[in-house]
Amino acid sequence: MNISERTVKYHLQNIYRKLETHNRTHAIAKAIELGWYKE
Repeated sequence: MNISERTVKYHLQNIYRKLETHNRTHAIAKAIELGWYKE
């Protein structure tokens, strides 16, 4: 993909805000809790 690091950080911050989390680990845990991720 040809996107800037700033763009990635911006979108990650929006995801964290919507999931009410502050980092990737908590965002993944929340997604699993909500049933959005299945192994």
